[in-house]
Amino acid sequence: MNKVIVPLNAFADQDVYNKGQAAFIAPIFNGGAYGVEIRRELIKNLNTELAVLKDRLKDYGLFVVYSAPAGLWCENGELNSEELELICQEASGLGASLLKVSLGNYQASRSPFDSLRELIDRWSPQLEILIENDQTDYGGRLEVLKDFFTTASNEGVSIEMTFDVGNWKFVNEEMDEALQALGHRVRYLHLKYVTERHGELVTLPLLEDEEEQWKQAAGQFSAEILKALEFPVQDEKDVAAYVEMVGRAGLESEDGVWKN
Repeated sequence: MNKVIVPLNAFADQDVYNKGQAAFIAPIFNGGAYGVEIRRELIKNLNTELAVLKDRLKDYGLFVVYSAPAGLWCENGELNSEELELICQEASGLGASLLKVSLGNYQASRSPFDSLRELIDRWSPQLEILIENDQTDYGGRLEVLKDFFTTASNEGVSIEMTFDVGNWKFVNEEMDEALQALGHRVRYLHLKYVTERHGELVTLPLLEDEEEQWKQAAGQFSAEILKALEFPVQDEKDVAAYVEMVGRAGLESEDGVWKN
């Protein structure tokens, strides 16, 4: 089944910022996508745009992910409670099924899982919170993420992961190693092609080549896994081709999502 998500940061930021994210819902729907990822950082006016987005999303019936540039944990290791509560309310208002945030400043043996459990229980099953490996040393390294998810399990806290295949390069770690360690936690794949140009890492559109890391990652899951086009889409007309390409990736079996 095609479960391809198109994040709104796939299009030029300035275009999205100027037109508003609601203007891109129809092209995403017409491109055959299963869902859309709304980006909080690209909303110019939360008070007005969220209402417009809500109405437009209802019109098209797409699966909705809400992505917010917020960390689960504050710099002092405490839960980012106030901001997370606000973001959960926004996500719920949009009809989102998933909320994507980063780990933030998790501190082993200090960050309180009781408060995290309360937040998750309060919003479940209406909204599922996912943690993404980001591009920071404090929230995107494998060692930290492994410790967090292991401790969460030990504490009886149910929380899963958005696995960004390209972000591991920004923290100088190997995607394959991370996938083996965290694959069973993955609910949502962010697919991108990251390479070095002129001494800097840049994100480019996916390549069809079977040897590409994004295909190797997707191939470890069944086709049922949610997959996002987390890369620049130059033209709205290109959405359909990318949705079709990414939709083919993954194992044919529907018996679970993680196959290793």
